[in-house]
Order: sequence, then C-alpha cells, then structure tokens
Amino acid sequence: MCKSKGLAFWMAGALILGTVACGGSGDGKYAAIKNLMSEQVKIFEKTTSALNKADNAEEVAAAIDLWSDGVAALIPKLKEHAQVLSDLKEMETPLELQAVNTQRERVMREMGEAGAKIQTYIDDPKVQAAREKLAKVMEEMEKI
Repeated sequence: MCKSKGLAFWMAGALILGTVACGGSGDGKYAAIKNLMSEQVKIFEKTTSALNKADNAEEVAAAIDLWSDGVAALIPKLKEHAQVLSDLKEMETPLELQAVNTQRERVMREMGEAGAKIQTYIDDPKVQAAREKLAKVMEEMEKI
C-alpha cells in the first residue's frame, strides 16, 4: 500500500469511529451514549499517546493494536445502542453531548496528527498486520 493511502486509511478509520459514536450525560436521555463517547475518547487518547511515544515499528504496531482492541471492545455496546446512534446521526448534537463531543473531536484531530508516524514504518510487517487487524475491526463496526 502506498504511503498516502496508508495515512488516508488511518484518518478514515478515525472518522468512521467518530461518526458512528457521534452522540451521551449522567442521568440524561443520552447517558449511555455519553458513556460510550467517553470510552471512545479514552481509546483515542491512549492510542495517540502510544503513537507519540513510539520510536520503532513494533511500538507503532502496538499503538494500532490498542486502537483495534479498544474499538473491538466497544462494538457490542455500540450494537446495543445502534438505533439511538442512528437517530443521532440525523440530528444536531444534543446539548448534553456537546462537551464530550468537543473532547472527541479534539482527540480525533490529535490522533490524526500522531497517526502520521505510521508512515515511517508503513512497510514493516508488524505494522501491516496491525493495520489489517484494525481494518477488520472497522469493517465489523461499519455493520452496526
């Protein structure tokens, strides 16, 4: 895969996850969705931190695996709330979700910037395997 396509893949994955989980508050109507979004923010923060610290292909692959594993763990919860998530895609972000949505957007930008480090190691077999694993997880999530 060429290097520009690799970065596009990384960014598309971040945007897909962000789009699916666009939408939640403590006791409000969207409490469960807010919790999912908070989990998503934590996944992105851990991935971003790991990528920023990565100094070799093995560490980059491990960072991608963090993302894959985090998203895979969210999939059953996303399926549980699929109808609400679908409804949220068709409307403006509810007030009770705006703060966590702002956090999510910030960390997605940061993760996109950190994801550029993948390009340095794009041809490494471990990075390629981690990206393939991520692609499979994203495919599963797109079915929601």
